[in-house]
Amino acid sequence: MRKMPQQTSKGIKRGIPVLLIIALLVALLPSLAFAADRGAWAPNVAYQANDTVTYGGDTYKAVQAHTSLVGWEPPNVPALWQKTQGGTADTQPPTAPGNLSASNVTTTSITLQWTASTDNVGVTEYVIYQGTASVGSVSGTTLSFTHTGLTPDTTYSYSVKAKDAAGNISPSSNTISVKTSAVNGPDTQAPSTPTNVTVTGVTSSSVSLSWTASTDNVGVTG
Repeated sequence: MRKMPQQTSKGIKRGIPVLLIIALLVALLPSLAFAADRGAWAPNVAYQANDTVTYGGDTYKAVQAHTSLVGWEPPNVPALWQKTQGGTADTQPPTAPGNLSASNVTTTSITLQWTASTDNVGVTEYVIYQGTASVGSVSGTTLSFTHTGLTPDTTYSYSVKAKDAAGNISPSSNTISVKTSAVNGPDTQAPSTPTNVTVTGVTSSSVSLSWTASTDNVGVTG
């Protein structure tokens, strides 16, 4: 068997790292080829991951590929865009929502409304609190919220806070206390009939049942 020359063997060993580097560059080539500076952000444009755009004087990098839509401006969707340069990170919270008030109070619901907060970038969400617990949220362009499923003749306390795309939260709005309406006169309306009664378990000494809930104008108590 003919022995390979020592010089050729050394050449092969030296070439292996070079081949590995070339293979790595080939694997990265698609992302390097498509990532680009796309100029000013615009709706209805197909962006690739790592594309960069400008918006509001800042530069953003695409976190994932997507086609932009109105309302998906980079500050509003941090899941799609990451700020890379063009100023310091947004640490300024919105101003507090103003003039929180209630209307359309019924036995089981209360509608709240308030005046808009302002922010250096933009308000993306309003969070509604009953006491210290959040009971819902609406978009940054919506200035009302209806809380349902309440108990008649009961007082509830509410406040609202604004939030921006960077997660900064405003001071609280004014706090209001609102009492739901009492049921006028005796309640003579019976709940609807429970339906779909089924046996869910049987033992030597017990039977388990389940059913679909009834509805009532005031509330089912048992």
